[in-house]
Amino acid sequence: MIQDDGMEVWRGSVNTWDCDQMGHLSARFYNALVRQGVVGIAARLGLSGAFRAGSDATLVVTDQHLRFLREARVAAPLHMTAGVLSSSEDSLILQFLLHHTRSGELAATMRTTVKLADVASGAVLPWSAEVRQRADGLTIAVPEMAEPRSVALESVETMASLSAADRYGLMCASRGAVGVENCDVLGRLRLEGFLAAVTEGMPLVGATLRGDLADYLDIPAERIGGAMIEYRLLYHRYPRPGDRFELRSGLAGFDARTMRIVHWLLDPDSGLPWFSGEGVTLSFDLEARKALSIPPEAQAAMAEIVVPCLRL
Repeated sequence: MIQDDGMEVWRGSVNTWDCDQMGHLSARFYNALVRQGVVGIAARLGLSGAFRAGSDATLVVTDQHLRFLREARVAAPLHMTAGVLSSSEDSLILQFLLHHTRSGELAATMRTTVKLADVASGAVLPWSAEVRQRADGLTIAVPEMAEPRSVALESVETMASLSAADRYGLMCASRGAVGVENCDVLGRLRLEGFLAAVTEGMPLVGATLRGDLADYLDIPAERIGGAMIEYRLLYHRYPRPGDRFELRSGLAGFDARTMRIVHWLLDPDSGLPWFSGEGVTLSFDLEARKALSIPPEAQAAMAEIVVPCLRL
């Protein structure tokens, strides 16, 4: 076992262009850091060529659990450590920990399952005995702050499809096509591209599902935003340049402070999912930088649009 929080796989700071309209690091860029971290872990496993052009096999992310613990705003120095939580014949569960460098406090935790896949066919390959042995030397324990709080981690079979999205009346939050500039050297959508579709759709999703909280709170509308606090994400297939996508989103539940929102990133040509995610979000006072409670009147309106059976 290596040190408690793992080996360092990234160090830097928050750029202005990495931030969203809430003024803090956008969710998509947490996954951009995870992508870099996976490359670092792969090198320690003896797979340093897995992300180079012409590689026959590469590591793919299939499942994630993310917790956002403390804001990371412009110019904040950060560093990320990582280790292996567990291994099986064909998968590794990695733990990435993003730290505020000055204070040492955790900004976010990203539990990430990776598999080795054939680049041409996408078929999952078993790890070699050497990789398994090296992985055993990188193990760390799960930090308490990284444990799931509001989402479940058990294995699930996705219910996401275009026909199901239409049946449940899920809103279209974003739509587009994958460009070459969004892909890695192996021609697959980069990991952060999935959450980019979600973050671009969230202003519409949040405004639609929350309603106008300014009608119920003594706060100007321009001061009200949203902040994601936890995610469970499943990656079903990786789009390539020219593939289209459509994000369909709906409200699965809520309480006095949070909303549980399900996102399905779908292929409008086949109707099959690229990605599905379940996130817990809260309303946010952008000036005070604190969470807002959802008034009973707003909760009553939200109850009318909940899809109770909705999941990943």
